[in-house]
Amino acid sequence: MSDKYVSPADAEQDNFPIKCDRWLSDGEELVPGLEVIELHGSKTPGELALVLEKTTLITGDLVRSHKAGSLMILPDIKLSNRQQAVASVHRLAQMGDIEAVLVGDGWSVFRDGSLVLKELAATDSLN
Repeated sequence: MSDKYVSPADAEQDNFPIKCDRWLSDGEELVPGLEVIELHGSKTPGELALVLEKTTLITGDLVRSHKAGSLMILPDIKLSNRQQAVASVHRLAQMGDIEAVLVGDGWSVFRDGSLVLKELAATDSLN
């Protein structure tokens, strides 16, 4: 595939250093079975998560894990907008069929992903 794909058009399209053939947007199906979800409030504008076959969530930097079986978000100091970041996590937690959560930083969750996401959304630090 020679095309270059990048996250949401409104995030950094005007300043992105590489010419891209296509900008991804929320709810788009990149290829059959692979859905794009925009995450807001993280450290980088245009951060995305991907959902594969409605059961596997692949996160960027916002959701991470430093302990097996649990998830956390970036520290407040690294967030561009805490309220938006929390809303993004709550949105992910509403996805009911997630089995695995593959994080970019830390320990991925390989079963009961929806439950672990709901536990994250319910933590005192996110409410």
